Amino acid sequence: MKRKKKQTKILILTALLFVITIGFAALAAQLKIDGTVNVSKTSWNVHFENVDITPGSVTASTVPVTDDVNKNTTEITYAISFTKPGDFYEFTVDMVNSGTIDAMIDTLVNGLFEVDGETTKTLPDYLESYIKYNDGVSIEQYQYLKANTSEKIKVRVAFRTDINPSDLPTTSSESMKLILKANFKQADNNAFDRQKLISLPSGKTKDNLQLGDEICINGTTTECFNFIKYEGTNNEDVVLLSKWNLNVGNNAKGIETNLQDSDVRGWVLSGTKYGNVAFSASNYWLEDNTLKPKYGTSFPADVYDPSINSAPDFSNLGYATPNYSIAYYVERYKTILTGYGAIIKNARLLKYSEWKDSNIDWGSTTIHKNTSYWLESAGSNNNVNALAFIDSDGETGWNVYNHSEIRGVRPVIVISKSNL
Repeated sequence: MKRKKKQTKILILTALLFVITIGFAALAAQLKIDGTVNVSKTSWNVHFENVDITPGSVTASTVPVTDDVNKNTTEITYAISFTKPGDFYEFTVDMVNSGTIDAMIDTLVNGLFEVDGETTKTLPDYLESYIKYNDGVSIEQYQYLKANTSEKIKVRVAFRTDINPSDLPTTSSESMKLILKANFKQADNNAFDRQKLISLPSGKTKDNLQLGDEICINGTTTECFNFIKYEGTNNEDVVLLSKWNLNVGNNAKGIETNLQDSDVRGWVLSGTKYGNVAFSASNYWLEDNTLKPKYGTSFPADVYDPSINSAPDFSNLGYATPNYSIAYYVERYKTILTGYGAIIKNARLLKYSEWKDSNIDWGSTTIHKNTSYWLESAGSNNNVNALAFIDSDGETGWNVYNHSEIRGVRPVIVISKSNL
């Protein structure tokens, strides 16, 4: 009997162990994270491309070249010789990031020179030079060169004309190098977009501008323009109308600045009418009351002529200078903009044909109503002495070329898209 009871206890214990085992199995769990990572092909390629030498440059004994096929040029060499003041050598070249990784300028050596093999920061007095972005903005450390983008830079060295005899070289020849060394690395938190000289409206690019869009030159407070149209075979140029008249003439506001001024509006203001000028001192576009061939064959004729640009003579509050024309002010303005670094292809006045262009909906904007200003077109109903103008109400009219009471100077400038 005792043996039988013992066997029973063993059986019960076995059963309990079995139950416990089943319990643990039911509470078990498995956690698993299974991710897939695909790494796309990446590349690093920062190099130079597309050397374009400025017409008028001296002939180089070593011409700067790039390997635009293999896209591996990281160093450019050139050699030139100057023989007289006024000689210059200038070219543009693209800094290109054709890789997939954003780059930035890590270290920069810009504007050092090697004279006879020795590095110096001082260029001889008889030379001037720079290496900048093509729009005139300085190249700086940590500026972006983002993937699949490029920046055009300009290299210039010139034999100055405004020098004293004591500044001239004293040896038979001097050899020097102008140096730009820009080391790039992967962009990090220090990277920043460089400021463009000419700023576009928010959300706009150089390819989708619309009539009236305002475009300004950075670093100035007054020089802004309104987009008018694209022109050129491939719409490669941008035509801009100054936002205001220039502060010029014998009735300038205070000191003549030759810059735009929102107070210089012509007929729109009561009282003093600042900045009004005659179109010219003579009808230089005519000979024996017939249009000169250089100005076309029919009226209205576009007679803005940059070669007729003598300063006016205000000694008797008139325009006695025979070769005076409104181009005197427009060309001065172009020079001022160029001094800011802007690359201006052309400067002129608005044409009557542009005012009447059916593709330009002037009525959709008010940009033409700011001021009273001359157009560059002569000959209303064959009145060869009359010049077109636009008044501040947006209406056009005609007046004799030497009328100087109510019309102002409102330049048009043309800029290549590549410089925006």
